[in-house]
Amino acid sequence: MVLGGNLNKWRKHPILVSSGKDVFPGLRSAVIIFGVYCTGEFIYKKLTHPGLSIDPSSLKWEKEVGEKPTLVE
Repeated sequence: MVLGGNLNKWRKHPILVSSGKDVFPGLRSAVIIFGVYCTGEFIYKKLTHPGLSIDPSSLKWEKEVGEKPTLVE
């Protein structure tokens, strides 16, 4: 063989062998903490503001007033 025994040495390099856990060491715990925070906030808002409703008749819609703009040359 021309290259000898070093042909497959690149397959055991630390960058290629790592499974991704070492690339972003705090990502998993950050995602879990953020998920717990979002869930807690959702539950808190549901418990503190139950039954918020808007009466559709109280909404006032204004009509467009005036002409549509035209290009002046």
